[in-house]
Amino acid sequence: MHARAGSNLISSAGVQLSLEAPASLRIRPCLTLEGGGVVRGLNGNVNGQSVTGITGYYLLAALGLAVSL
Repeated sequence: MHARAGSNLISSAGVQLSLEAPASLRIRPCLTLEGGGVVRGLNGNVNGQSVTGITGYYLLAALGLAVSL
C-alpha cells in the first residue's frame, strides 16, 4: 500500500423535524431534530489505524428562536 492525497464526494440521507410555537408571535421558540446516515463515506487510514473520516449515522438536536419581520 502506498500513500496518496486526494478528495472524493460524500453523501448522506436523513430526515428533519422542526417545530415553532406559537406561530402568531414575532419571536418564538423553535426545536429542530434531525437524523440520518452517511450513504457514501470517506475513511482515512494510516498504518491500519483510522485517523479521519465520515461514516455511520448522525443525530442533531437544536433549540433556538425564530423571528418574523
